[in-house]
Amino acid sequence: MKNRTLPSAHYSQVCVNVSVLIPGHLYLPHKEVFQDALENGAETGSTVPTFSFLLEHPTRGKYLFDLKYLFDLGLRKHAKGYPPALDGILVEFKPNCDKDASEILIENNVDPNEIQGIIFSHLHFDHTGDIQLFPSAEIILGGEGESLFDAPTS
Repeated sequence: MKNRTLPSAHYSQVCVNVSVLIPGHLYLPHKEVFQDALENGAETGSTVPTFSFLLEHPTRGKYLFDLKYLFDLGLRKHAKGYPPALDGILVEFKPNCDKDASEILIENNVDPNEIQGIIFSHLHFDHTGDIQLFPSAEIILGGEGESLFDAPTS
């Protein structure tokens, strides 16, 4: 495989700043991710962080403001506000979140109202957080989310 080099930074180059937020942790049973744990019946697991990423694009050209997006939201604060259908999953995964993504942003001088969009990688409970805390954000979903907009069947 040939080594590739990135171009050197240049004053006219526009970069995106990426900041990681850790809105909580959960217990991840090994059987959920490792085939051998399923095969040998091991009841082990690890506590892992959930992530949200702040993407900032500095003011350039036609934009009169910095662009701010979030990629995923992590967990909801204190695991409150999830639909009852998730009760069993929440017992198994033991989510723990003292500060959600919006609180972490505020602590770091970013107003949640400045977030223009939230991009969801997928719609699991540990990625969707609480979108109500971002009233100005456009929600961006992948193909998985398309069925959410279908008319209900009777």
